[in-house]
Amino acid sequence: MNLGGWAVGLVRWYFQDGDDGGALSLYLAWAGVNLAILGSSVGLAAAGRRKLKTGAGPVTDA
Repeated sequence: MNLGGWAVGLVRWYFQDGDDGGALSLYLAWAGVNLAILGSSVGLAAAGRRKLKTGAGPVTDA
């Protein structure tokens, strides 16, 4: 829904006739922040937990 709202906001900003440019730019910026937060959350959730495929090796003195 954020992507759709952002796209509609850009189209409206391009074809606007009134003086609502300030409010529209604020809404677009807020939608951009929401998209960044959602994107990073989904990316971190998709990464999952890292699992070691092998156990720790023997400890040796160097």
